[in-house]
Amino acid sequence: MSARVSSPVLVGRQRERQHLRRVLERAAGGEMLLVTVGGDPGIGKTRLVLDMAAAAAEMGFRVLTGGCLDVGEGTLPFGPIVEALRPLGTEADEEWRSQILGSGAAFATLFPGLSPVPEAPGTPGEGQVLETLRGILDRLASRQPVLLVIEDAHWTDTSTRHVLMYLARNLRAPVCLAITYRMEELEERYPLRLLLSELHRSSHCERVILGPLTRDELSELLGTILGHPAERAMINEIMGRAEGNPFYAEELLAARERATSLPAELRGLLLARAERLPRDARPVLGAVAAGTRVSHHLLAAVTGYGEEQLSECLLAAVQHHVLVVDADGDSYSFRHALVREAMYDDMLPGERHRMHARLATMLADRAQAVTAAPSAAELGQLAFHWYRAGDWPRANRSARHLIERRRCAHHPSRQHPAVQSA
Repeated sequence: MSARVSSPVLVGRQRERQHLRRVLERAAGGEMLLVTVGGDPGIGKTRLVLDMAAAAAEMGFRVLTGGCLDVGEGTLPFGPIVEALRPLGTEADEEWRSQILGSGAAFATLFPGLSPVPEAPGTPGEGQVLETLRGILDRLASRQPVLLVIEDAHWTDTSTRHVLMYLARNLRAPVCLAITYRMEELEERYPLRLLLSELHRSSHCERVILGPLTRDELSELLGTILGHPAERAMINEIMGRAEGNPFYAEELLAARERATSLPAELRGLLLARAERLPRDARPVLGAVAAGTRVSHHLLAAVTGYGEEQLSECLLAAVQHHVLVVDADGDSYSFRHALVREAMYDDMLPGERHRMHARLATMLADRAQAVTAAPSAAELGQLAFHWYRAGDWPRANRSARHLIERRRCAHHPSRQHPAVQSA
């Protein structure tokens, strides 16, 4: 199995990198600071905080990193915090460990394999654990500034959320707390919204939102992987499909190198959110995947759903960040072009043919119901859908009408052709 390709360096993000270095300088000067880094999956949040961690290490920080896992509330309490602090227990200097980590029942609860005999019997409450963690960071930061990175905060357990809010309010040491999260999780994960709203209220909090790479930055990304400048056609294709997402771009480049379609890992990531939707949302997604941009009225006609059922499906798809409402306020499209591509590929051949046939039939009926001549765009859609439905005669007829329609645009005196659905 071929490994996925990846850029050896962080491309772009110069403004964000400079901002985070200024934050580190302030923390090194004695401030307690928070940084939240949000963005879409694959947009480069981890790359950015790794770059921040490298800069922090060069500045003399002690860098501690923990990550949250998507295993629900049943995960180990304080899991990311324990992961971040565990390396401290492996320090060779026993006296140093004792001075920094301390002891007691709360420490024994967090690090049962590293702790000395507890000083007090019984199971500690969460308050004791929180104070133990604050004390460890205070003592560590008294010797050198600390960067504590918690990744994927959208998967935090309750205990970890309490830790982060507690530290944000009570730490007064030179510590920088950096937290990454997925923007798309904000709507459906109330605990994440609550955590971020609390953190963002602090005057010590800095917010970073990562957007897509520009075309020039994407070109640079591809060039660093290939070892030479990428061809313009390749840049245009990958930019059009990845829409500036660096992870998607790297996966698409790897697929080109292996002469494959969407890699399985990327396909799974793209379809994950769609798979959380109700089962009856699939025809709605299929219609938008086949039509690219579909009006509410056309979706109702194609799916046969009543207003209530259709609205529920669309609301779920929008809230899960699968579909977006277009600027006209009446049409829907996929939030990302690659999600549409993955959804379309996930449809069975017969499913695709039937969906294109329905769309073509509805569009033809609508064109016949109006008195105005169809536009070239409408005729182009008809030709495309009949072709994808496997109805060659109707596809050819629509294509001929399209050619004639374009001629009419240059010669207004010519008669506009009628559109036939059969």
